[in-house]
Parts: sequence; C-alpha cells; structure tokens
Amino acid sequence: MRNFKKICFIFFYFIATSLYANQFDSLQSLLNNDLSDIEKINVYNKLSIEYIETNPDQSILYARKAFLLSEEIDYVAGKADAISALGEAYSITGEFNQALDLFYAALMQYKLLNNNKGIGNTFRLIARIKNWQGKFDEAIHFSFMAIRYFQSENYTYGIAKAYNTIGIAYGQNNQLNKAKQYYYKALNLFYQINDSLEVRNSLNNIAIVYGKEGNLDKSLVFFNKALLISKSLKDSTMQTPILNNIGVTYKIKGQYKDAEKYLLESMKINTENNYTRGLLFSYLNISELYLEIKNITPALKYIELATNLAIKLDTKGELSNCYETYSKILEQMGNHAKALEYYKKYKETNDELQNENILSNIQKTEEKFELEAKQKQLELQQKDNEILKLELDKSTWYKNFILGILISVFVLLIMFIFQYRSKKKTTEFLAILNNELSEANQKLVESESKLKELNITKDKFFSIISHDLRNPFASLVSFVRIMTRDYNQMSREEVLELLENMKETTEKTQTLLENLLLWSKTQTGRITYTPESFNIYEIISENMQLFHPSINEKQISIQLFVPDKLMIYADYNMIKTTFRNLISNAIKFSQVKGVITISHEENEKWHIFNVEDTGIGMSEKELDSLFIPGSNTIKRGTADEKGSGIGLLICREFIERHNGTLSVSSKKDIGSKFSVMLPKT
Repeated sequence: MRNFKKICFIFFYFIATSLYANQFDSLQSLLNNDLSDIEKINVYNKLSIEYIETNPDQSILYARKAFLLSEEIDYVAGKADAISALGEAYSITGEFNQALDLFYAALMQYKLLNNNKGIGNTFRLIARIKNWQGKFDEAIHFSFMAIRYFQSENYTYGIAKAYNTIGIAYGQNNQLNKAKQYYYKALNLFYQINDSLEVRNSLNNIAIVYGKEGNLDKSLVFFNKALLISKSLKDSTMQTPILNNIGVTYKIKGQYKDAEKYLLESMKINTENNYTRGLLFSYLNISELYLEIKNITPALKYIELATNLAIKLDTKGELSNCYETYSKILEQMGNHAKALEYYKKYKETNDELQNENILSNIQKTEEKFELEAKQKQLELQQKDNEILKLELDKSTWYKNFILGILISVFVLLIMFIFQYRSKKKTTEFLAILNNELSEANQKLVESESKLKELNITKDKFFSIISHDLRNPFASLVSFVRIMTRDYNQMSREEVLELLENMKETTEKTQTLLENLLLWSKTQTGRITYTPESFNIYEIISENMQLFHPSINEKQISIQLFVPDKLMIYADYNMIKTTFRNLISNAIKFSQVKGVITISHEENEKWHIFNVEDTGIGMSEKELDSLFIPGSNTIKRGTADEKGSGIGLLICREFIERHNGTLSVSSKKDIGSKFSVMLPKT
C-alpha cells in the first residue's frame, strides 16, 4: 500500500510540472504590457491557478493581488475567481478550515453572478477537501451538487472531474468497486471530449485501484495504456512517472528484472532531458530495488547519486527518504556506525521539515496581517473622503439656512391644509392593520389546532403499531408453547403446519418492522437522497420475483408494460422500496385470478409509472384517510393479509424527496390505480 501511495505522488508531481512550466513565462510576459485593470486581474487569477500545484505561496500572492485590485474597482467576477483561487491554494497547503471559509465566500459571489460553472467548480473543490479530511459521505454529497450545476451548463469536463472526486472518495474508503465505477464514468466522458491528458490520468487512477485490490496484472495493463497515450502526446516528462509506476509495480510483484528495465528506462529519459527532479526519483527507486534484491554495490551507487541531487535541489522531503534508504544499505553492509550516522541525519532532516512548516505558518500569518492592514488603509481613506465631503457640505449649510426657514413655513401651511385628510387616512390604515392582526391571530389559533391534531394522530398511530406488533408476537409465543408442550404427541404434518404458520407470522412481522424503521428514518431525516442512473425495469422485475409465491398462490396475472432498457435518474434504494410496497399492496387486495398492470408513460418533463389492480378497491372515505398516519381505515387483504398502512406513507415520503408525486384513484369492488410521477432531471 505504501508503494502505491508513492506511485500516486510521483505521477501527479510530474503532471503538474509538465503542464504548467511552459505557461508561466507567457502569462508573466503579459504583465509587462499596457493592460487595463480588468485584464491585469484576469492575468493575476490565471497565474494564481497555474502556480497552485507547484508553488502555493506564489499562487496566494497573485490571488491577493487580483482580490485587492478587484475590490478597488468593484469587479465582482474577478473577486469571485480570486477568492476561489485563494481557497484552492490554502487547501493545497493543508489549511482546510480557511480554505472552506473562502470557498463558501466564493459561492456567494458566483451565485450573485448566476455563474453555474463557478458554483459547480467550487462545490467540486469543497468535495476534494472533504476527501482529504476523511469525510467521504460529505465529499460525495458536494460532488453530486457540483454535477447538478455542471449538467445545467452541459459542462462535460466538469462532470467528469466530479466523477473522479467521487471515485477518490470511494477509493479512500476502500469501496474499490464503487471507485472503479466512477473512474470509468470519468474515463468515458474524457474519451467523448477527446481530452487525452485526462484520459491518461483516469487510466492511471484505475491502475492504482487495481493495484490496491492486489490485481497487479490488471494494474499493469492500465499503466501501459496510460504510457501509450503519454508517448502519443510526445512529452517525455509525462512518460517518466508512468515508467516509474510500472517499475515499482513489478517490484511489488517480485519481477525484479522487469522492474529494473522500466526504472532504468525512466532514468535514461530523465538523464537525456536533464530532468533533475525526475532523476532524483529514478535514483531513489532504483537504489531501493537493488537493496530489496540485496545487490548492495549498485544500491550504494544510486543512493549516493540520489542523496547528492537531493542536497543540490534542496528538497528536504526527498533528502529525508534518501538518508533513510542510505542507512538501511549501510546496515546491510555491516557498517553499523555509518548506518547510525545516516539514521541520525534522517531524523534531523525530518525535524527541520517540521520547523520549516512552523516558519511557513508564521510567514503566512504575517502576509495575512499585511493584507488586513491594506484593507484597513483603504477603509481609512474612504472615511477621509467622507469627512472631506461633510466639510464641503457644511460650508453651504449657512446659505441654505434662511431658505430652509421659508420652506418650513410653507410646509407647515401645507400640513395644516392636509391635516384633516391625513387623520382620515390614518383611521383607514389603522382599520386595515387591525384586520391584518386579527387574521394573524386566527392563523396562530389554526396552527395550534393543527399541532394538537398532529399529536392526536401520532398517539393513534403508535397505538395501532403496538397492537400490530403485539398480536404476531403473541401468536409466536403460543406456537412455541404448543410445540414445547405437545411436540411428542404431534404428527409430522401438524408440526409442518405449525412451522409454516410461524414462518408466515415471522415474515409479516419482519416486513412490518422494516417499514417501521424506514418510516422513522424518513421522519428524523436519517435517510440521505443519493441519485444515480439505473435501469428501472430491472428493479420492477426483481420485486415481482420477490412476490412470486404470493402471485402463484392467488393465480394473479401481471402485465408489465415498461421498456426493458429504460434508465432513470433517482435514488436507487428509495425507488426499489417504493415499487416493492406498491406491488405488495396490489397483490394483497387482488382477488384470485386477478390482473395487475404495471405501465410507463412519459412526457417532456416527467416519467409516469402506474400500478393498477382489479381488486376490491376503496370507498371515497377510505381514499381520503389513506395517507393519514394512525387512521382506522386499515383493512385486511383478500386472503386475510394484515397491513399497517406504513408502506404507503413511506412511498409518499420517498417520492416527495424526488420532487415527485404519488396519487391514487380507486372504485369499490373494481380496483385501484397508484401513479408515481418522477421528474426526468
């Protein structure tokens, strides 16, 4: 697992450097031109984004410049982008709380601008932080919010990036099948928009998941696909990290010759192109390979090269790894004193890294104070301008004083004339106000009455629940007593009959308890709405198969008119539970040799599903109280099946969570029809 973490790190470091290195110079040169303020802000924001992966501190500097200039000229779009870039930079440095505050501030700005792409991207970045914090459910939630906004703009790239974030959440939570499912979704979308770079990244993600599963052969297949794309892009910087990944994978498999081949090839490309950072990783990985196969001489040679290069590049993180490997090699050579010396260097370098992190935080705090000071300075300048304006106004006050007196006299005269009319209007206004207060009071009385009714309904509801649970448990106790007392005197047929009754009672009680649990979760908000695309025909067919014994027992004919490849976007578990209850309900109230029809129709905005039976139907009174918890209109089925009425309440709750509707029409002794309307988006 540690090796696969190293694979991820090496891969994404090189992508960052290869993507952005050529863009910095062109953007920096633009600042030398005679640009307008808005053009400068846009360049600052682009530079901030380009530096995020390679130099977060520089990214923060440019984002702050963009923010201050945007504030100065009141450029809302520039301010929103600057706040978002600041949040992304702080997230890279691990300051998650500050980053989240900035992202929420950016959301407010983007919503003012109705910028759906900006809103979606900000939700995606929040989801990324939630992944890093280990809050995977929240990461998935925010990713789906991002997808909703991206879909409104048909922004395929954004949707694919959000799928990748969901894949990371499932992968970090060790739900590897789910992770692959969303990585594949992202891969297909990147193929659609011909984004070779992101296709390569998705292939790499899938390869890493297969590696975590222990399927190293499949992992190598996808690494090699990613390598082919890197070669087709003709950018050697992108090939070396994948070659490294393949080499490390072969090392994990114990295929050391293959591992050596790919690691040396990566080193060769890095040497030819003078990619010093890449060479450092190559030397270190090759040294660790030779150490593992106990080929100490080349291991020592390459760790010396890696260590010298790490010192030259002043990269303490990699230098720490070099010292640790160096110590292990010397230990293998039997040079314990020297091994201890390098182990101490390894510990000292780690301590320095921690101290540097502390100093970096102090520097960031100072920069924050400088920014606040500049903002205070702007506020003081604004107040000085207000004081100057007040002084200018004061000089004209005396001139206007005499004129003001004359105007006051005139106004008093006008007020006297209109006094009578004003009194009349005031009386009318007070009457209107009194009526409004009376209406408000009446609404309060009605609210109180409704609350009392709800309380009474709740008490009645739980009274019926307790009765429905007590009876089956009492039956089970009786069955057990009979079997305990009379087992030796009972025939085999009597025992089987008694066991069949116990089985039927237990299954019905379990169904009631499951419905109770679902209903309580809907009332307390503990069921999360997680939409996805799935085949609704398969769900209906599975539910029909579930009730196959009851269907055969009553000789019911079921007609299914739903397209077998119909896909909908909804919460899988909620819709499955809804159709299970509706089909169960139709079977319960159908006569022997009855007919149940399940059909589908649609229009521009809605999917409409109908579950219709030719059973005993309902009266108007029963229809009116159908969705009232605790109503006394619950009745038994045609085979004396008992119900609690909770199933339909759950159905309505779940459909309303989809912004849909559940309606019913019925005629006594003719049958009932339940209609589910689900929005298409």
